[in-house]
Amino acid sequence: MMQNIRFSVKDKASGAEISGASIKVKKGYYTTISPESDGSYKLQKGVSYNWTVEAPNYKTANGTITPDEDTTIDVELEKKYYQLRCNLPANGRRYSHHKL
Repeated sequence: MMQNIRFSVKDKASGAEISGASIKVKKGYYTTISPESDGSYKLQKGVSYNWTVEAPNYKTANGTITPDEDTTIDVELEKKYYQLRCNLPANGRRYSHHKL
């Protein structure tokens, strides 16, 4: 028997829906399951599946589901923050370039 599985992907901080998220569902490690035309997945009841959700500027989320009924998986993604580091010389002066 097949179960209808949907994913709801939202920003963890704001609760806003994230459009354009990439969802991958795999049976085992190698068999990728394609979504239906409405974006849902038809998964076999009692079988374990791995899922991954990615979106630009967000951390990737992973999980496992063994469906026993039709359900929606709620996924909250956290924003990625990038840290930029600039190193200045110890004397605090800027570098200058001189031609010799």
